[in-house]
Amino acid sequence: MSAPFPTRPAFIHHGCWSPTTRSHPALAFLEEYSASHFDARAWDTAHFSEWHHEGWELTKPDTSKVHGGHEAWTEGIPSIYGGFKGHKHEPTFFVVWEMDGGEGWELIGEANVFMDFSEDKKGQGEQVKVQDLSGKEWDTVMRGSFHFEFVKAEGGGDNKHGLVMKASHIFAETGSNK
Repeated sequence: MSAPFPTRPAFIHHGCWSPTTRSHPALAFLEEYSASHFDARAWDTAHFSEWHHEGWELTKPDTSKVHGGHEAWTEGIPSIYGGFKGHKHEPTFFVVWEMDGGEGWELIGEANVFMDFSEDKKGQGEQVKVQDLSGKEWDTVMRGSFHFEFVKAEGGGDNKHGLVMKASHIFAETGSNK
């Protein structure tokens, strides 16, 4: 019996990175991007084109948008995460599906976002730490939700996955650094 509404196949995963997630091209891309580029805070050392489309659009938690790969990477992302001394995303849930026409994939996901505060932003008194899955201690953890669009890069891009991020929608986690 067919559904009374259109459906499409989706890859659904509960949990963190794993051999299963690494078998999907978009998730293999996202894991490496997160570890080596995004959580490594490379916005002032790496060129945006290695992982991002020239027309990348970033939607920040406050709903403002930053258009253009260079601007989103060097201005938009630091305006969200730059106020922290460090951060790390540990995914907890993904849904990934192929875009119409096979040009790439879309992903909706959730993550635990671990953060360390800059010394000038730490409160007074004893600080309770939280641990990520590897046992590293952080100042705090918050839930984050995301919607990404990955497209196949012309000529394979500057990364081994042959994908680039075309859009990022960050729904809630750190707010804005304005």
